[in-house]
Amino acid sequence: GQSGQQGQQQQRLQETIRRLEQATQAMEQGAQQSGQQQSSSAQAQQGAQRAQEQLQQALNQLAQERQQANQSALADLSNRADQLVQEQAQVQPHLEEALRKALEVMREQQAEGKRTRLPSGLTPEQEREFSELKSKMAEQLRSMEADMQGASRRMRDTQPGASRSLREALSELQQEDVGSRLDTAAEYIRRQAAPYVANSEEGVARALRGLSERLKEAQKLAEQGGGPGGEPSQERLG
Repeated sequence: GQSGQQGQQQQRLQETIRRLEQATQAMEQGAQQSGQQQSSSAQAQQGAQRAQEQLQQALNQLAQERQQANQSALADLSNRADQLVQEQAQVQPHLEEALRKALEVMREQQAEGKRTRLPSGLTPEQEREFSELKSKMAEQLRSMEADMQGASRRMRDTQPGASRSLREALSELQQEDVGSRLDTAAEYIRRQAAPYVANSEEGVARALRGLSERLKEAQKLAEQGGGPGGEPSQERLG
């Protein structure tokens, strides 16, 4: 699962950091030996060069591990967005059908000279199921937004294109106020007023599809790398 992959990535990252520390220590020891043993300066230079090469390898490995971790995080976000799209597609037709049923009942009642509130158009079981689903979707989206903000910050320097796509996705979510609309839908459905939110369902669906597309775009940019010309950024010694 995702937690297992994250654990493996963390282990690899710790191993890379350990190698980085060892290479740094080797460079420091080489510098000390160079100062203490002037007669073997060529040997000391070779040792320092080897240590520098080891350090560069460790830095490159660290950059690669970070890039892989970022790509894994984006893949997870993309999967979660796809799940929200599927959940919205599951509930949307029922709410739109509830509106049609409610309007039909209202017309019949008006023809009979009756005045009543707009009916729910859903069964009590559907009201419970769909209100819980909408609440869960709102929670999932809030969790995703927090993770997207963190991922965007981590990628800002090494994978700027992917970072920018995440920021744009967050901005679009805020503009569409998707989280609040999901919360509102859950509350209205719970109060037997599902028809009142049915007309906003396509806007929510469109925003979630846009989120999914933005995250897939960020994935592609991260896979291409964040450096000039699409090359992966690497740590470099000065």
